[in-house]
Amino acid sequence: MVQTEHAGDERFFDYVVYGRPVSAQPESRGSRQRVKKSGKLPQWRNIISTAIDESWDTYSKDFFIDFLRLDLLWVYDAKLPNDPDLDNIIKPFIDRLEGRLYQGDEGFREMHSYKFAVGEPWSMGALVEKLQTALVRNESSCMCVSPRSDLTQFVV
Repeated sequence: MVQTEHAGDERFFDYVVYGRPVSAQPESRGSRQRVKKSGKLPQWRNIISTAIDESWDTYSKDFFIDFLRLDLLWVYDAKLPNDPDLDNIIKPFIDRLEGRLYQGDEGFREMHSYKFAVGEPWSMGALVEKLQTALVRNESSCMCVSPRSDLTQFVV
């Protein structure tokens, strides 16, 4: 069963999604067949939407107009297959907030994605607090997603 839970701080909108992510990357079905996205993707998008809805009540309802940063952390059970690829799971997480939290995903200027097995040592700063509750649930897989408008400052 997939469950969702609010990740924390109402100054920023963040949320936790439980369950194994589904790749947004189209899959090849053979040399002469059309490339199609997974049939599981619509259900996965609904699961993400449910997580967003459940966390929305405690959010300040600020609408981001500045450039955006996304932090996504996937914690998984190493005893299960280690797929899909991390870079292929991001789009459904940002698409589900478009028009609700920000105008369009072209505003994202930074994306940080991380993937760790349960029990693997890692250090993620603020995301550690958000995931403590999620990891206590002992689920086989969960993602903490945090879109925000506080971009890291770089000097170029």
